[in-house]
Amino acid sequence: MAKPPFYGWYHTFWISVTIAACILIFNLRKQITERAVNVTLIAWASVLIFLEICKQIVVSFHYDGETVIWSYNWASFPFQFCSCPLFVALPAGILKKGKIKRLLISFIGAFAIIGGGFAMLVPANMFSNSVFLNVHTMVWHSSMVCVCFLLLATRTVTPSWRSLLDGLVVFINLVFIALLLNVLIGGHMGIKGFNLFYISPYEAFDIPLIQFAYAHLPYPVYLLLYISLFTLAATLVLLIAHGGHKLVQRSRKKPS
Repeated sequence: MAKPPFYGWYHTFWISVTIAACILIFNLRKQITERAVNVTLIAWASVLIFLEICKQIVVSFHYDGETVIWSYNWASFPFQFCSCPLFVALPAGILKKGKIKRLLISFIGAFAIIGGGFAMLVPANMFSNSVFLNVHTMVWHSSMVCVCFLLLATRTVTPSWRSLLDGLVVFINLVFIALLLNVLIGGHMGIKGFNLFYISPYEAFDIPLIQFAYAHLPYPVYLLLYISLFTLAATLVLLIAHGGHKLVQRSRKKPS
């Protein structure tokens, strides 16, 4: 297919689907049980795992007209920020109530929606000439927004400072893993284009603002700024969720 342009029919269609799904979730939020939320997380994780396996095959196997060639695409290594549901959503749905489950769902509700929402609005370099990859990226990021919205709308994740701190614990651990892999694979193995979470000490992500920050700030400051901006964005998400909840409550109060 022709590479979809930003806000062309294909991009606009998926934005519309996402908005419509969130409206439906909001209208049905009181009928959605805890069990339904857990089943949704498990089903979502299963679909994403299947899609990611297919993606890894698509981007790494090539046919030159005579033979099939295997050449692993390290730039598509499945541990970017938006890949986190692969590892978080399944245990979040399976685990019983407790600290670990609370940490995981808080991360999904407060932090994961940032990546999904930003990718839906500004797809950057995600569109290509591949039908499968274009469907993959829109299903992936649209579902991130919808499932995260589900957690907030049903108050599975309550908009509170505790939820923020719980999500931040998971986020910092994932950042540490990404940094470690960047050093081991991108640095010691010398793999170009290997930039997990876009925090590699060896190369900046190909976005002007990020490149400027990477070039003009000491790396520890760059990393701290990265974590701080995500934390600020998660705080705004929870504040908006809190404000939305209060607004709905007030609108339902009968006039005295």
